[in-house]
Amino acid sequence: MISIKKRHYYYQTWRFQLLAAISIAGVLYLLYQYRVSSIKKISEERSLFSHRLIESQQGKRKRIAVDFHGGLGQEIVLIKNRAEIGLQNGGNDESNRHFEDISETASNILKEVRTTTNDLRPQSLDKVGLTKTLKSIIRKISGVIEVKSGIDQIDGIFSEEDEINIYRIVQESLNDVVKHSNASDVSVRIKHL
Repeated sequence: MISIKKRHYYYQTWRFQLLAAISIAGVLYLLYQYRVSSIKKISEERSLFSHRLIESQQGKRKRIAVDFHGGLGQEIVLIKNRAEIGLQNGGNDESNRHFEDISETASNILKEVRTTTNDLRPQSLDKVGLTKTLKSIIRKISGVIEVKSGIDQIDGIFSEEDEINIYRIVQESLNDVVKHSNASDVSVRIKHL
């Protein structure tokens, strides 16, 4: 009796098929990891770009606010002072009326410049810090609505960008309460943990 044994081709063996399955799984895992790392890298680049853009905008706002306050604000104060000197020196009724109009207009423009510079970059953040600036906002609002507040010392904890964001959040929240809520009182609590 002759026995004939047929050998399987190498690709038909269970060892080869197991090795092929592991290889395919490994390649798929590496492709998955590559894709995840690519998405993370893109996300980090976008985040960094957004951060730099916001930082750049805040820097521009700060420069514009300083320029407004220093240059334009000082010029308006000079106009107002000269109009008041003209009033003090006397003159006819018509010239006095013009000097009063100039002085009043200069005062209104000066208020607008201060409001605009404060909206761009509150100078009080640089001068007295975030804590006192927030307390100042609350004092202003307390003339319109009763405000219960408790603010811990939070100066130096946040970056300049974050301080502006916190300032804006508190400012807008309080403005919204006053304008839209018809509330009789509001409570503001900022705790440092």
